Amino acid sequence: MYVFGGGNKRKGDAYAWTRFADDDRNVPAIYPNGFDPIITSDIWDASGVAGLRTAVGGWELDLSNNFGSNRFEYGVRNTLNASLGASSPTSFNAGGFQLQQNVVNLGLTRNYKTVLQGFNLAAGAEWRREWYSLFAGEEASYRNYNPSATGGSQGFPGFQPTDAIKAQRDNFGVYVDGELSVTQRWLLAAALRYEHYSDFGGTLNYKASTRYNLTEFLTLRGTYSTGFRAPSLAQINFNSTFTNFVGGTPVEVLLARNNSAVTQKLGIPSLKQETSNSANVGLTSRIGSSLSLTLDGYYIKVKDRVVLTSQFSADDPVIGPDLQALNVDQAQFFANAADTRSLGLDVVLNHTLTLGVGRLNSTLAANFNKLRIDRVQTSGRLTGREEEFFGPREQAFVKASAPPSKINLTFDYQLGRFGALVRFVRFDKITLIDWNGDPMNYDSRITTDLTLNYALTNHLQLIVGSANVFNRYPTLFNPQLTETGGAWDPVQMGSNGRFYFAKLQARF
Repeated sequence: MYVFGGGNKRKGDAYAWTRFADDDRNVPAIYPNGFDPIITSDIWDASGVAGLRTAVGGWELDLSNNFGSNRFEYGVRNTLNASLGASSPTSFNAGGFQLQQNVVNLGLTRNYKTVLQGFNLAAGAEWRREWYSLFAGEEASYRNYNPSATGGSQGFPGFQPTDAIKAQRDNFGVYVDGELSVTQRWLLAAALRYEHYSDFGGTLNYKASTRYNLTEFLTLRGTYSTGFRAPSLAQINFNSTFTNFVGGTPVEVLLARNNSAVTQKLGIPSLKQETSNSANVGLTSRIGSSLSLTLDGYYIKVKDRVVLTSQFSADDPVIGPDLQALNVDQAQFFANAADTRSLGLDVVLNHTLTLGVGRLNSTLAANFNKLRIDRVQTSGRLTGREEEFFGPREQAFVKASAPPSKINLTFDYQLGRFGALVRFVRFDKITLIDWNGDPMNYDSRITTDLTLNYALTNHLQLIVGSANVFNRYPTLFNPQLTETGGAWDPVQMGSNGRFYFAKLQARF
């Protein structure tokens, strides 16, 4: 029998955009010099697993139950609700959301050594229940008490009662998986999985793969599979009004849930599952006793990908009157709007060297990738408006999530109780698009990580280090033109600069 679990509590602060002293969203009686709203977050995570492993009639059985919960509560401080004037509070509870999952899993495996060179059979079943809830903040965090002033907590308007929702769904899956060693060199494998979602119905997917040892030092492999991903409960049910700054001008944006009045009036269909086809061909090779090479080429095609659409404005001839009635300037939503195709290559080269009385392990790992958007699809009253529905700006964000390349070079040296690791990471250049429709070219960057460790005892180890030790940042841009209102948009290398850490690790 086994039981394990954990929990953590995190608190965070994030600045919203500055409200200057003469801003009509400021109340000089409270902040004579203006203010910087601070968005706070309280995050609770907990999970636990209990299971049993045993042998039953030649089968290895594993039965487990896994429960996990994440709760995210927003707050806003150093702020105000301008529609309350000088009597406004300066901190608010803005609401939040919670996701919980419970998974019951049964797995069976059995090895038949007398079938050719060995046959391994696995089968199992899984039942999962998910709960998602979005809860409103306190009234003053979202309400407008004076139509001539801006309502809600500045920096992050609280979730409204109309945003609140409780949703749940069930998913049941069964699978069978077989691996047959035809000869000592040749392996065949196949898997079949059926899943049924209470909100999306059933799907059947499969995978076939093979591996062949050409020589003692060279192995070839290949895989083809189909895939399925149901939209998450958060993608289906999230609803919020937030503020963007376009050219320094505040714009209220509604992110409308899938079955909201806005999406229904537009004729946006309910979110459906993404489907995919993927293929992989690769090789592994040992070159001598100290050098190994792994190459993997892949192809992934995703149909009906769930993406966040472009933002439609209140002067739009189709959606405009509906947005004006909701008192928002722009709206966007999740939709199955795109088909994408990815072609890429993974390369890993590993070398081990005895250096003095220590050992140096060097690893070069690189990914080269090209993501292409094949088709944009619209529906309902937005039919034929593909360039506006999922335009170049939103497409650039999707492409930037899979940069053309990323290369890691790591040196790990161990000498007795002492160890040192140095890692160089090169992030390739990407292009985003600003609010004016002009390209923002983020140059390639190389960051450096450094870690030192020392084994105090056989069971206790001290680790200190720094990520991005030379404090590298992405290319800087005009904050009035970025999505975030900061000096850069979110990119893969991150924008937090240098990070120091120290850890004491105990093993029992």
